[in-house]
Amino acid sequence: QRQMCIRDRLSTIYTTSSFAKESEDQLYNVLYINSYHEGYKWSDDIKSTMEAVFAGAPVAIEVETFYLDTQRLPVEQPEAYYNSIAQSLAYKIQYRDYDAIITSDDAAYEFVMDYGDVFSSKTPHLFCGVNKQSNAYTSKQRPTGGVMEYLDIEETLSLIIQLNPDVKDVYYVIDESLTGKASLENFLSVSKTFEDRLSFQALEGRNMSELVEKASELPEDAVLFYIMFYYDEEGNYFNYEEGVHLLAQRASVPMYSLWEFYIGHGVLGGKVSSGEEQGRAVAEMALDYFTKEGYELFITTENENAYKFDFRYLDKFNIPLEALPEGSDVVNFSMRKQKEVLLSLIH
Repeated sequence: QRQMCIRDRLSTIYTTSSFAKESEDQLYNVLYINSYHEGYKWSDDIKSTMEAVFAGAPVAIEVETFYLDTQRLPVEQPEAYYNSIAQSLAYKIQYRDYDAIITSDDAAYEFVMDYGDVFSSKTPHLFCGVNKQSNAYTSKQRPTGGVMEYLDIEETLSLIIQLNPDVKDVYYVIDESLTGKASLENFLSVSKTFEDRLSFQALEGRNMSELVEKASELPEDAVLFYIMFYYDEEGNYFNYEEGVHLLAQRASVPMYSLWEFYIGHGVLGGKVSSGEEQGRAVAEMALDYFTKEGYELFITTENENAYKFDFRYLDKFNIPLEALPEGSDVVNFSMRKQKEVLLSLIH
């Protein structure tokens, strides 16, 4: 029987969270470098889940968070910006030792790789949320390990064909950010295996208004694939909710994505990556490193991605629940539909 889950500009530069155990003498100090800013759901989920894991740990851990704020800055940050951050951290490190550095997403990862001499070579570097495949290597400078963010592109493209059997064209939405470029590289690499069935092209426009207009005029045999979009070509910034919501309001076709935090803001669905899972995986690896003698860090691509959908857009584009993969998570049911589904499960 089919089972379905139903669930109805200045950045804070530093924050510190302590998870102390009175029975433990050892305190581990962790520097968490976040590529983005407080309030961005993806990395907020990483941080909160990581802290929840540490709060339940058998040892005391203090996490100091540093935000790079790269998403709200111009696409190409000047070298002087990173130099100033490195200088700030170098000053702090004179008075504080860290037992581990944890980074989330590509910008923070590359910062540690480029400015690693700021930190002791003995300080391990653990990472999560990294998309750029060339970053999947162990540093010779220090112990390194973590979680590559595996995006289920192939599964989501197969899902698009399954739910939209007449589809011919996939219009992807992307910006020029560091993570955007890395994600697009992965997307285009995988999309080559579908070229005998689908045509791929970018949804182009100088600004959001032009993108919205083009999204409203797409033919019935097309879909949108929302990768990410935070800056248009004119330099206008859109937070994670705004961009996808503006497109969804006018889009003439369904929109799919690879990230859980877009569900509920205009994306119909996909096999999505979760910040919570990334945070849990890297925190558990850090705990193993702290508590298991002889533990060696490693790099993994194992991710607990899952199918998730927004009922409002399934309904809008006439996609029945029965067509969804087994075990799919569906949000935003109407009260009427909740009753219908619950009755069908009972009978």
